[in-house]
This record gives sequence, structure tokens and C-alpha cells, in this order.
Amino acid sequence: MFRLDKKVALVTGAGSGIGAAIARVFASQGAQVIVADVQGDAAETVSAAIREAGGLASAQPLDVTNEGQVTTTFQAIVPRYGHLDIVVNNAGVSHVGTILETSVADWERVLRVNAFGVFLCAREAVRQMLAQQPSGGNIINIASVAGLIGVESRFPYSTSKGAVISMTRSIAMDFV
Repeated sequence: MFRLDKKVALVTGAGSGIGAAIARVFASQGAQVIVADVQGDAAETVSAAIREAGGLASAQPLDVTNEGQVTTTFQAIVPRYGHLDIVVNNAGVSHVGTILETSVADWERVLRVNAFGVFLCAREAVRQMLAQQPSGGNIINIASVAGLIGVESRFPYSTSKGAVISMTRSIAMDFV
């Protein structure tokens, strides 16, 4: 496998599912994991399980669509942990429906979490990773094949994941 000793990793949407699994694996490989989730109690449950298994983890309530919360969270990482090495933008939601079955509210909710949230967290991660010494780090944005080929009755989800793919490429080009 791989080792992440002395690495600090923030994982969004880590209170359940894929995010929780990523947090557990990173911790098992030696990383200090910040388990971030809009559901603070879920983040605490996952981080407690990681600690019980001998890993290093802390819970961080975080709404990735709230610019103030995102900025505050990222600004607090270095004073607390010394550096930030890895950010996994995993938080996401879906909606079942075609364009005709998607309300403006559904569209905005999916795009705010899946695309805007990635934008906010990636922006703050880049800022932090460039400012710290030594500079650098890794940002992992979780997308989907739906963003490349589309998926039936997943109109806003496919659109949002296409945006994540494009954002990831743009960030990589600008900061390689």
C-alpha cells in the first residue's frame, strides 16, 4: 500500500460513505485526518472510530457551500496541525430527474454542493498549500463518469460532476 505518516488530510463529506472510507484508509496509513461533514455528529462518529482503531482523527463540522465556514476551517488548520498536505473534495449530493423534472431549487442545491463547494474548498486549499513552508500538497476532487458521459435522469448531478472535472483540469494547469 502507501504511507501517509506525518501528513495532514482534510476529507469533506467524510461522515459517511466514500468520504468515511477515504478517511479510514488515510488514517490507517498514518495520516492525521480531519473528518469534515455538514453533519457534525456523523463526522464525530467517524473520527471516534478512527481513534478507537489507533488512528489520528478529529471531527470538523463543515458546510462546503458556506464560504465563511470553509475559509475559517482552512485558516485554522495550520495553527492547529502545522501544515496541510491533502484535501479530498468528496462532499456531494444527487437528484433524480431529467431537465424537465429538475426544479430551480434542485438545480441550485446540487450545483452548490457538488461544484461550488469544490470551488470553495479547492481555492482555500491552494491558498494554504502555496503559503505554507514547504509549499505544496495534493487536492483530490471526487467526480464521476457521469460528468463525462452523462447519466439518464441525473441531469444536475451529471452537470455538476462535469464542472468538477473541468475545474480539476484548470487548477492542475494553473498550479503544476
